[in-house]
Amino acid sequence: MRLPARIAPVDRGKGDRRSVDTRASRGLASPTDSSANTPMSARMNPSVSLRPFDATLLPQLAQWFVQPHVAPWFPERDANLAWARRPPPGGAQAAICENEQAVGWLRWQRVSREVLDSLGFDDIPANSVDADILLGDAASVGQEVGPTALRLLIERLRGDGDVPMVGLTTNVKNTRAHRAFEKAGFRIDRQYDPNGFGLCHLMLLDLR
Repeated sequence: MRLPARIAPVDRGKGDRRSVDTRASRGLASPTDSSANTPMSARMNPSVSLRPFDATLLPQLAQWFVQPHVAPWFPERDANLAWARRPPPGGAQAAICENEQAVGWLRWQRVSREVLDSLGFDDIPANSVDADILLGDAASVGQEVGPTALRLLIERLRGDGDVPMVGLTTNVKNTRAHRAFEKAGFRIDRQYDPNGFGLCHLMLLDLR
């Protein structure tokens, strides 16, 4: 459910679930689901934390967007920076920190029934959360930083008590991201083309 600064409806046919091996009928995986191989509490990187994202981090975020391991997956640099400067209603963000140093960005946004229907996702419950994550520091990639940050977000959303599902959108070629998201409990649900980003996997985690 990638929701960039602009949201454009797509053909319902783009939400094609038939070509994807979901491994779970609706991408559902509980924190202790055997398909995840380990409880979410395991394999956490204890040096990782989330802290509020503020304007002082915007220059660093701008640099992260142009890093070779980030730029192909976040093509709308200016729109993403505008989002970070002023998140929309229902949107929030955090700096991903490793040993108290900011190494990445995590954002999330609650999605209305109207927006979900416009994207062809009439089977996803309203008030679900769409999330995006990047690690700007290449040295943090492969160190359980991303999966741990996502688990921390999931704990926060579970605490809210009214978020039924969390979704992540990732290009089908971004296999490293797929593996990281699976470690946090997400599963591929379908493929679609979100607002011209190319063919992507929608990966879901059910919190109900």
